[in-house]
Amino acid sequence: MHKRTMIVRFFTLITIFISASVLSAHFLSSVQAQPTLISVTPEEGTVGTEVAIIGEIETVNGSYEVLFDNVVVLSGVASIIDVADSFHVPNSTTGVHEIKLRDVSNETESASIDFTVTPDYVVKAEALPETKQFQEGSNVTLFSVVTGEETNKTLRVRIDVVDPENVTYSTAEFLMQTSPLGNASMSRVFPVDFGNESHSSFVGDYTLKLVSSTNETLATGSFEIGLTDATEYSRFQTVNIKAANYSDFDQITAVIEFDEETVFQITPVASNGSIEVNWTIPANASLGTYSLTIDRKPIAKTPPDLQDFMIVSASYACKVRAVNTERKPVKGVLIEANNMTDNAVSENFTDADGFVSFFLEATNYTFTAFWNSSTAPRAQVGEIAQTSLSMNVTGETEHLLINCSLANLIIVARDEAGTALPLVETRINFTYVSRLEVPINESLTSQTAINGTAKFPVLITNINYTLIVGRYGSRFGEYWVNVTKATTVNVTAPTHRLTLTIYDRNQTRLAGAQVKVFESSTGQNAPEGDYVKEVTSNDFGEAEFNFTFGRYGVIVFLEGIQVNETHLDVVTQPTESSIYCSLYPLTLNITIQDYFGQGIENANVTVEREGRRVASSNTQGNGVVRFTELIGGGYRVIVIMGEETYAIKELRLQEPEAVYFRIAEVTSIGGLLIGTSAFLSILLVVVLIAVFSISFFITSSRLKSEE
Repeated sequence: MHKRTMIVRFFTLITIFISASVLSAHFLSSVQAQPTLISVTPEEGTVGTEVAIIGEIETVNGSYEVLFDNVVVLSGVASIIDVADSFHVPNSTTGVHEIKLRDVSNETESASIDFTVTPDYVVKAEALPETKQFQEGSNVTLFSVVTGEETNKTLRVRIDVVDPENVTYSTAEFLMQTSPLGNASMSRVFPVDFGNESHSSFVGDYTLKLVSSTNETLATGSFEIGLTDATEYSRFQTVNIKAANYSDFDQITAVIEFDEETVFQITPVASNGSIEVNWTIPANASLGTYSLTIDRKPIAKTPPDLQDFMIVSASYACKVRAVNTERKPVKGVLIEANNMTDNAVSENFTDADGFVSFFLEATNYTFTAFWNSSTAPRAQVGEIAQTSLSMNVTGETEHLLINCSLANLIIVARDEAGTALPLVETRINFTYVSRLEVPINESLTSQTAINGTAKFPVLITNINYTLIVGRYGSRFGEYWVNVTKATTVNVTAPTHRLTLTIYDRNQTRLAGAQVKVFESSTGQNAPEGDYVKEVTSNDFGEAEFNFTFGRYGVIVFLEGIQVNETHLDVVTQPTESSIYCSLYPLTLNITIQDYFGQGIENANVTVEREGRRVASSNTQGNGVVRFTELIGGGYRVIVIMGEETYAIKELRLQEPEAVYFRIAEVTSIGGLLIGTSAFLSILLVVVLIAVFSISFFITSSRLKSEE
């Protein structure tokens, strides 16, 4: 019984443990980790205040959102789990607001941190572009702005303006009704809305005040009135000058000075109580601070109309294009931009489209084009007179165009048949005057292409050129050319008679040889025509051709076998040359010997070339056979005795040659060939018989003497 109780208690405990575990797991799974908003800095401020937040989320590299009163004002991606970011306080009413951090993936939010919005009041003048300013007599729009106030609150306010003479002008009080978000704005125009006595006729600072109905100053601001429409200018811009509070009877003088020197002075006449004057800044104006004074007589204006303004540097992109006499772009021309104010020079070379780009300070420039030689001083070939650079000049149509006295010279070379002639060497010699007024002798070279043309693309016009043409270092023509525009010069290479006399090795004229002549640039494998010709030498060993001035290769063949190759220049009329073929005729002496070095008679010797039998003959009694009138080259010599081939030898014949074959397998006895091994066996038997016979004779003689 006790044992059964123990078992029941054990299973009861197990059941309780399992149930508790299940309940704990269910509880933990229903509770998710929360993001943490660590800090909000500052915790109080006006609408628009930048607020920095630091916090953590649970999702690694997850997305987060920052909520201001449950409205998303910021989003981003955490750095691992860290969040460090900032936002600007949105339009909202005065009082406490909640800021939270949300983990977007988990859809969980942090506990909130309070932020207190405080009211803000602003009074300001309308904004002008940078460096611009209000001028005397201007109407200036003034804005009063309220943010962070209570919802639907009514404010009674006015705007005060205090001029440089410390005189205050005020608007009538007006109402500002805040929106549900606690903001409101209203505008007034000075001096229009500030009473009949108000004006903007003084140079200086005007102070603004936003004042409540209880005379509490809620906000302050300021704006400035000047004489000019800007505080900074660059060269070529116009300084607009306006001044107020003048009459038609005043004697007025406007003076602009730089470094205590007058650069502009005028005596304008007032109209409707004001004057207006324009001064266009010249190209050579110095950079720095200028003073403007407007003087009134007989009664001087108080305070006086005085103001400083700046002339500052401004630079613009400028494209210049060089064209030749045909209005086509020219590459490689040097363009100089000459600053006429400080004499600074910028330079660059034109590109393939004739363009060159500069970035230049606003002033007047001249642009000069120079023909460029790599080996000599430059010569001026074009100019753009004084040009004012007051804006970017970079477009395809807005660029500056400089006409250059340059032109193309094209040489077209042909033979007498009118066929284009490549590899014609062209050289032009000329004299030009450099930019230093010094005569310079110059020379340029080119070579005709496969189409027979050579081009000198950039040449100075209106000077004389000496054109020299030739091939392979030999001259065949000289011309005088005056280039005033694009010029084409046609040149014709002459045809010369070529006579070749072909000699063999013995300096005997060789008839019946095939002679092939080809132009060196085309090669021997070109089809037969103007540049490749083949004839057979006549009975006098001569071969005649007509060829265009140039260099040619010559190949001589005998029976289709090449026996000579050389190159020669056909540059005289006529051209004669002797060709010596040292590879014909050649003699080959072949000696066939037996084992003992004796000549073998009637051995057949066959000579082959490239698998074809050239000659075959039998050896004489001394074992020698002679082959004559062979053509140099590779041969195969075969030795046959009876029906059996005994020797084969490959050789290259360049000179007369003697070849020996030692046939160790045979021995010649009285013209009869016996195998060397058989002959030695017979010889051994004979020797043995002789030895036996001598021994027997000696023995027999000894026995007879004993008897």
